[in-house]
Amino acid sequence: MAVFVSDEDESIRNASLQVQKILIGNFGLSHTEMLLEPLFDGLFEESWRKRNGSLILIGEMLNVLKSFLYDNSDTEKEDCYYQALMGVYIIKDDEVDRPRETAFKVWNEYIDNTPKTLKIGLGTLVKMWVRGIKQPASNIALRSITNFAIKYGETYFADVLDYFDEYINGKDDMLKSGVYDVLVEFLKKLQQAYLDKFKEQLRVLIDNGLFSSVQEIRRSVVKCLSIYV
Repeated sequence: MAVFVSDEDESIRNASLQVQKILIGNFGLSHTEMLLEPLFDGLFEESWRKRNGSLILIGEMLNVLKSFLYDNSDTEKEDCYYQALMGVYIIKDDEVDRPRETAFKVWNEYIDNTPKTLKIGLGTLVKMWVRGIKQPASNIALRSITNFAIKYGETYFADVLDYFDEYINGKDDMLKSGVYDVLVEFLKKLQQAYLDKFKEQLRVLIDNGLFSSVQEIRRSVVKCLSIYV
């Protein structure tokens, strides 16, 4: 969806944007997940224009979802709403000005209490980090994780570990490897004395990956061990 919105030709970008705004306006509620999935993928594209295009369209989807949820209670739509918000949150740490500015604009339009919003959407945010750190623009996920760990690490680390356990016990090896890559960034930023409060949980988590049959997972675990023993 974000391909033509990210075109270098401004006239093509504008025309595509109008068409896709209409598409989201007409089908945003009936095909929410189908429309959001490629936009989430676009957030981790190497092209900043594609990331920015995805953000613009996510902003349109947020508008549709917020209007619907104002008068309706729908768990699936609310989950999609917070997925979209967490995607925007991640791009607030983009290294390129344009998508970063777009992300701040969208975020500020919908959110006035960042910690509360992050608490609600934390599970989705962790999953986006775990997936994003394996994507072409993994540096975006890394910046987001680092800044989150600095600002909110001690507040939410216990919850983050619980979400790690969920993915470690799944069957997706890429997610498992991503968990340890994300964990590395938290280990770098949190104080040793604080991490020791979770010593047993961290030991179990690390042992789980250390004896994995998947080499990439073991490599990621070794990175954790190089920081926290």
